[in-house]
Amino acid sequence: MRRRVIQFSHPGVEFPDRRPGADFKRKSNTHVEWNADGMSGIRYWNTRNSHFRKFIAMDDLSYLVENETHPRKGLATFWGEWEPHSAFSVHQSTQGEFMVHKPFIDLNCARPKKHNTDPFVYGNAFWYTDCKQARYRNVRELAVSSLILFGTERPVDETFLLDTVFVVKRRHSYEEIFDLEESGKLDAGLDFATISHGGLAPEKRDFGFYEAQMFSEDQAYFSFVPCRSQSRGSIAFHDRVALDVKEFGFSKISTSKNGTKRGAGSVCMSVRPKGQTKRDESHSAEDIQSLWTRIVELCYQQKFSLGVEIPRPGGLINRIGFKAAHEKENKKNLNC
Repeated sequence: MRRRVIQFSHPGVEFPDRRPGADFKRKSNTHVEWNADGMSGIRYWNTRNSHFRKFIAMDDLSYLVENETHPRKGLATFWGEWEPHSAFSVHQSTQGEFMVHKPFIDLNCARPKKHNTDPFVYGNAFWYTDCKQARYRNVRELAVSSLILFGTERPVDETFLLDTVFVVKRRHSYEEIFDLEESGKLDAGLDFATISHGGLAPEKRDFGFYEAQMFSEDQAYFSFVPCRSQSRGSIAFHDRVALDVKEFGFSKISTSKNGTKRGAGSVCMSVRPKGQTKRDESHSAEDIQSLWTRIVELCYQQKFSLGVEIPRPGGLINRIGFKAAHEKENKKNLNC
């Protein structure tokens, strides 16, 4: 196994699309159902061809602010993946309308469940379990202390939009995860959103199932999601942390036809920490942690906090900061 830094590009768009200055179409379909108020609803489990990001609000999220050593806890927003159901509400910004999602778990839903959630950043530990490993073998055997930078390419200004920083604590084998699932010892949220929906297909026997190193285990080098604290009365929109491609030696970002598409062109590139080359050798823990420290500095400079523990999504009735729908609508949504 090799200690690496991975630039992991994944699709960064939302669904439904949010265009600057434009309103959402209030039309229910097989993917989205609007409540009668026209300002809230349910986005069902993603069955479209591509994965999507969500602008997520979670209460009781633990986060670090600059120059503090103990996490605060409260309502905060971040960009992440949650392919199962989420309740959303529509808010206004200078860029037009935007959706704020509250993930929830509905064990009784019989709707199709095409995509799993990877990386999974909820509960006691982050996990990365299979995405892109069928094609990119360099992420199958990552050594302890490897660093995975999940984000989205923005070709128009050669920027990498960072949404998750993942420090590898342990690589679990296919057999180990299978045994954990069979014995009921696997995290319930991870099993629901990720593992039980294609995560243990036989063709994935050579894949790495990675558990992240968390702040509670190592306060000098840990996994996090860039986030911002929010007031309950008014949620403010923000984008992701912007990393300069040249500074970090990331893969060159190709411009799409319209010049603005956020894509996943380079996917899983092995990056040298000092930005000189993308050779495939193993790097020192010191070099990788130095790069991690620089990313932390940029997060703080761009007014982000470090989300170090995100609650596992609960039931729909625990929505935070969202306008409640009528009882009849809630029953319909919970039953799918």
